[in-house]
Amino acid sequence: MYYNVFYYRSFNIRFLYCSSFIVVYGICMWSLGYITSSSLETQPTIMTLSKTIDNKYPFISKAIQQRLLILGQKYVHLNISQFTSTSMKTKTLTYLCESHCGGWGDRLRGITSVYILAILTNRHFMINMNYPCDLKNFLQPNIYDWTWKPSKNLNRKKLYLDTLRNKYRDDLYFNISKRNFIQHWSEYDDIFLTTNSDYITPALNNSYLSDIIVKLNIKQSDSNQKNLFSFIFEILFRPTFKITNIVDDILKLLYLSNSTMICFHIRIGKNPTIPSDTLLYNRSSIVKDMINFVDKNILNSNINNLIFVTGDSKTSISEILHHYPKSSITVTGPIVHIDRFDKSINNDNICHGFSKVIAEFYLLGECNTSLLSYSGFSAWANRRRTDEFKNLYLYCRGVKKVTGPTWRRPHTIC
Repeated sequence: MYYNVFYYRSFNIRFLYCSSFIVVYGICMWSLGYITSSSLETQPTIMTLSKTIDNKYPFISKAIQQRLLILGQKYVHLNISQFTSTSMKTKTLTYLCESHCGGWGDRLRGITSVYILAILTNRHFMINMNYPCDLKNFLQPNIYDWTWKPSKNLNRKKLYLDTLRNKYRDDLYFNISKRNFIQHWSEYDDIFLTTNSDYITPALNNSYLSDIIVKLNIKQSDSNQKNLFSFIFEILFRPTFKITNIVDDILKLLYLSNSTMICFHIRIGKNPTIPSDTLLYNRSSIVKDMINFVDKNILNSNINNLIFVTGDSKTSISEILHHYPKSSITVTGPIVHIDRFDKSINNDNICHGFSKVIAEFYLLGECNTSLLSYSGFSAWANRRRTDEFKNLYLYCRGVKKVTGPTWRRPHTIC
C-alpha cells in the first residue's frame, strides 16, 4: 500500500531541530540584511517582519528557513527595505481576482507582477483573491503584509484594469515597457489589476524607471520574472496551518526514512477527473514514458526513494502509486483546477481541492529529482527548489533533461 499523507503523526522530534533552527534563522536574518552590527537594538522590530512556522512542524520550518538563507545570500545586494516596507504609502495597487483568473501558475505570474509594479510605483500592494476560495485560507503574509484592507473613503479615485477579459493587455504591456506609466497612474489613489501576464520583465527594463531600479539595486541579470520569482514568493507568503499540516507530514516521512524524493507532475489536460479542462496533445503515453524513464535511469537500489506524485487525473496518479506500491505517496483530496472546476462540485470540495493544490506546490519545491509536465504550475513550483536545475526533467514528447537556464524545449507543443 502507498503511504497516506495523514499517516505517521505521533512521533515528536522537535528537539532534533531546535538548536539548528535558531542558528539558521539568525544567519538568515543577517543575510537578508535585517540584522547588522549597528541595528541590534532594533532587532525585535525587524524580527517581527519575518514570521516563523510553529516549531511543532519542524520539517517544513527547516526547509523554508534553509531556502530563506540561500535566497538571502543570493540577493544580499538588493535594498531589502524597499521590498518589505508598507509604511508611509497612502496609494494602493491591488491584485484582484473575483472570477476567472487562470490556474495557480497563471495567478502567481499576475500576483508577482502586480507586487513589483507596486514597489516601483511606491504603492501599498494588496491581494484580493476570493475566487473560488479566499486565498488566506491557504497562504498568509510573511514579510510583506498584503492583506486586503479596502478604504472607506469614497472620494478616493480608482482605476480598474483587467487584461484577461479585454484588449487592454497589449496596450498595458507597451506602456509598462516603453512609457512613463507611473506618471499616468499618479492621478489614481487605488488601482486594481486583474492579470496573469509578466509585467516584471518589461517594467525592470523600462528606461523611465532606471533611477528607481538603481535605488532597489536590482542587477540586470535579475531583471526578469523567472529569476526574481522565488525571492518574491518567500517575501509574500507563508503557509497556513492547514497547508503546513499536510506538507510537514510528507516531509517527516521523507526525512525519517532518510529518503530521496523523486517527484512526478503529470498534467494531461481534459480528462474524466477535470472534464472542463483544456485538451492537451502529445501526452497519451506520459505515465508509461515517465515510469520507464525513472525505472531505467533514476532509481538506485542503494538509496531509499520516496516517490511523490501529483497531477490532474485520478487514473494517472493511481498508475504511479500502484507501480511503486511500497514507496509512493500523494496528497489525498479532490483533484480540481481552481479556474475550470465542475460547477456541480460543492464549495467545500473546491476549497479542499485548492488546499491540495497549494500543498502540492510547496512539496514540488522539495524534490531531489523532478519529472514535470509542461505546465506553469510545476514550472513555478520548481523555481522554489534550492537548486532548480539539478536532476530536472521535462516531458515534451518524451522525457528530456533540462540542463540549465538557457535550455529550450525541443517542441513548441509538448
